[in-house]
Amino acid sequence: MQASLAQRVSTPDYIARVHEVVEQIPTACDLGALTSLLSAGVQALGAERGVFYSAERSDAGLVNCRLVLACGSSVEPAWVHRYLQSQGPGDDPWLSYAFAQTEPVVASRLHVMDPKAERLIAWARSNGFDSTALVPAHSGLDRDRVSLLCLGSDHPEYFEGPGFDRLRLCARNLAAELHAWWLGQLRTEVITNARLRSVDLALLRMEWQGYSTEAMSQKLRVSKASIYSRFRRMASRLGLHRRQDLTKLAAERGLLHLSNAALQESVELPMPIPMRPQAAEKSDSAPESR
Repeated sequence: MQASLAQRVSTPDYIARVHEVVEQIPTACDLGALTSLLSAGVQALGAERGVFYSAERSDAGLVNCRLVLACGSSVEPAWVHRYLQSQGPGDDPWLSYAFAQTEPVVASRLHVMDPKAERLIAWARSNGFDSTALVPAHSGLDRDRVSLLCLGSDHPEYFEGPGFDRLRLCARNLAAELHAWWLGQLRTEVITNARLRSVDLALLRMEWQGYSTEAMSQKLRVSKASIYSRFRRMASRLGLHRRQDLTKLAAERGLLHLSNAALQESVELPMPIPMRPQAAEKSDSAPESR
């Protein structure tokens, strides 16, 4: 007979076992290592399977899943591919909850009426998520990016019973570290693709603070033409066309607070996981400037 959630979370070493996994996440060298730690963390929490999403929402309201990691028996890779290829992310009531809330919750407590959302939940149940705990993870300025850790059990009412409050505390730590790891990958991706140097970070910080091009030129003692050129190159390498978009991306990725030493460490890291191609109109014009 399977132990209940209350029995699992009441063991003396429960918190220590989860923490042992969590503290290894920052040193994961690739997605394979991260998936292994996700699996270990899901088991330590007392769940049978888990899925970790990282999603971003566009200005048009579309939701794009940049990362989906799954572990545990009955979570088939084909299920993940079907989910990504469908309109699933945009209709997913669990992701919708994660974008709006930070509190971990048992999925059955959400009020779902949309037929597409109901189909996705039925789809999840058929893959071993009869009972599901949802653990959102957010970060700073980037309100259009969220991560969601879904913990599943094929035993109905498993997470609805006693023990959820203790699991909630530990699951938050796991979700937060998984989210931070992925944000670090995205930050390194921008640094590498844009070939950022310390002078570029200085320009981005001043743009964020509202400096004009003239003021930047005087402060850095470089020509305005040089400043225009650097902004143009950074934007072009990232498929962007406006300084505002470039600076917004830098802020969301945590680059504006990055020290020169940390920037150098990022440059020396192995190439990050490639970004999904983003559609961008070809333009010979410089990014919008002041």
